[in-house]
Amino acid sequence: MLDVLNAPLYEHESREMNPGDYLRFFRQDKDLSQAALGWKLGGLSRQNVCDMENGRRPIGRKLALKLSRFFEVSPDKFIG
Repeated sequence: MLDVLNAPLYEHESREMNPGDYLRFFRQDKDLSQAALGWKLGGLSRQNVCDMENGRRPIGRKLALKLSRFFEVSPDKFIG
């Protein structure tokens, strides 16, 4: 299995990504819809996840911690 964090595409993109971009990247890597991720995070709506991915809603610290545990990455990825 390929470690996406060491993939050449990720190394190039990571310098230009914001918290919403990371959220979308990791969600798609796990092949989850926005609705499925929201459900796994405790009942967030699809629209809420969409708004976070598109920068219309900030990702709070508590949610950043949940995301970091779920995706097994640093919470810094999700904090702007």
